[in-house]
Amino acid sequence: MIEINNLTKVYQTKKKSVTGVKDVSLSIARGDIFGIIGYSGAGKSSLLRCINVLERPTSGSVSVDGTEMTGLKGEELRKQRLKIG
Repeated sequence: MIEINNLTKVYQTKKKSVTGVKDVSLSIARGDIFGIIGYSGAGKSSLLRCINVLERPTSGSVSVDGTEMTGLKGEELRKQRLKIG
């Protein structure tokens, strides 16, 4: 199961902050298939990159099968990414 709670990702530029993902919460049960659709620049890729922690969320949490992904680093994180499909 994937649990996302109040996920937000803000990118900093030299002149301003840009919110890529704002306060997303959802649950995906084992075996469910989800598609993420939206306009260009809507935050689809940012959301996916936050789920597998290729991007660190600014706030919120991502849990996969009970493991809090945002708290992992290094080898632990790489092992957990192998389980995500």
